[in-house]
Amino acid sequence: MISKTEFLNELLGGRLTVNLKAKVTKEDKIDAATLGATPIIERILQGNITDEDFDPNIIRAFHLQYPHKGSFVESVKEHADNQMELQGLLNGVKGKLFELETVNYLNDGHLAEGFSAHLASSPTQEGYDIEILDNKTNNIVEKIQVKATDHIDYIQDTFQENPDIPIITTTEITQQIREGDSLGPIFDIGISDLSLENRLDEIVHIIQSDHIELIFPIPSIGIIALSGISGVLNGEDNNVILNRTIERTTKSVVSYYTGKLFTFLSGIPAAGIIASVGTRLLFGKINFERKKIEFYDNIINESQTRVNEMKWRNEKMRSYLNE
Repeated sequence: MISKTEFLNELLGGRLTVNLKAKVTKEDKIDAATLGATPIIERILQGNITDEDFDPNIIRAFHLQYPHKGSFVESVKEHADNQMELQGLLNGVKGKLFELETVNYLNDGHLAEGFSAHLASSPTQEGYDIEILDNKTNNIVEKIQVKATDHIDYIQDTFQENPDIPIITTTEITQQIREGDSLGPIFDIGISDLSLENRLDEIVHIIQSDHIELIFPIPSIGIIALSGISGVLNGEDNNVILNRTIERTTKSVVSYYTGKLFTFLSGIPAAGIIASVGTRLLFGKINFERKKIEFYDNIINESQTRVNEMKWRNEKMRSYLNE
């Protein structure tokens, strides 16, 4: 006689069918709606850190370097998953921050009376970064290059390109210069490249700690778990509940990461939401034979119960006749 397991395996046969005309179930709609709300829930879980919470000089450096990028906090979050892009962003901010710090230093009593330091009139000005102006005539009397780096080769290349323009650079560079090196006029205002990087890294750490992105669609899994508990309380078969829970969870997790992929490829969060919701609803059209398995499983169980009942009645009848 064929066993229950063999019967179900023969019935199922590993088939997977898609019926695009099929109506999605209430459970499918609930799971899809929860996936759509998950990015919003992630956003709510995040704190309210904004640019105003950080050093104004750093924020100003960001806006000067990237005038069209909007928020520094949002830009750091945007590049959180790509270390190379994030480092490029921070290097740009670091360079502009050093320029601002240098302007502040020069204007804080380190220039002759009647002169003042200003950033170059154009942020993309080639050859120099700071202008020293005669306050009476407003004429440029000196141009200065500002380089935030710890690589002396970079300084050497800079001098070759503009040998007549002095450089203000970091303490790491001045410590590497040996006596007799002919690199031209180099000035150190007491700011190290490491200190600039540490200031930025500290802010990035705060922003990334505040940035919450769920590894799994926790809201969806929570709804599915509550549905399973409800099924247990209503007396449903435990195997049926387990199979349904596994199926719904698998569909939701795959749909969630489909949305993540679309967000990454397009750079548009809304595209990710649409992709995750659409994928979950499409899964509702896929028949994994669960209902068919449950149906025949119940038939087998009921048949077995009736066979046992008939055996009991036969034994009862035989016992009665033998008396």
